[in-house]
Amino acid sequence: MGFECANPSGWRREWASRTLHNRTELLEQQRDAYAQLKLERPGAYLHAVNLQDMARWNNFVLAGWHVAPGWAAIDPAFAGYESVRDVSMERLRDDPPLNVTSAFSADRVYSAAIIRRGGHIGRGIDDTTWLTSDEEAELLRKGDIELVFEAGRRHVAPEAASRLASLFVADDTPEGERNLRKMLGGSFDLWLLRVEIPAAIRFTRADTRWLDAYWEHPREECVTKYWSEKPFPAKGDRWEYLVEGVLRMVSKKQLAKLRRAGALALGLNVSDE
Repeated sequence: MGFECANPSGWRREWASRTLHNRTELLEQQRDAYAQLKLERPGAYLHAVNLQDMARWNNFVLAGWHVAPGWAAIDPAFAGYESVRDVSMERLRDDPPLNVTSAFSADRVYSAAIIRRGGHIGRGIDDTTWLTSDEEAELLRKGDIELVFEAGRRHVAPEAASRLASLFVADDTPEGERNLRKMLGGSFDLWLLRVEIPAAIRFTRADTRWLDAYWEHPREECVTKYWSEKPFPAKGDRWEYLVEGVLRMVSKKQLAKLRRAGALALGLNVSDE
């Protein structure tokens, strides 16, 4: 059983327009609610998205804002959501809950658990390209390091934002932009978005060079100083901010470009006709 649409492109445009209108109304309601909470973190920040990973920026397309997994702790819309902060380290290693994958670092932990159980990780749905054994080994190590830092957080700074439940931002400065690009690679698919933080229940600053140093030479000192918000003993800075809260895009021009990219990714007609 099926149906035909006389004007499929027009239907898609109408659907996209209605969706954006509904999300805009929701955004206004959320903005008022966040203002009442008085949890704003003033400042100008940059957030990075990879256009090949739409799952992590689709909510920006729909509403202009994005919510970290950690925010579920106080948002009734996420009732029943299992917080990574309540999951044991043993389970995070072997069988983490699926919902943690909405955070970049937690996705590494989840993927590592799949590999650890004998599974495989691939890119793409229709024509999947499976990771090589070397790529899986590197992903497994990244997941293991994230577990080390989560265990360290629970010991050193239990009230800090978790890397596994946070969205990452940097200062909206040339240095902050360089930091994000260095952290996430120089892919042409990487977009830096200007954002504000209207609300956050946890907000932690850390020098990402401690994480890099641990990757090169695993030492407990690196973990402790990362969570102690100590600057790395070298010139300059590479601060990252872990946000268990909400990010909202501030540039209408950037939002329009991202929505166009989202429409193209979904196969919608985005012509001006």
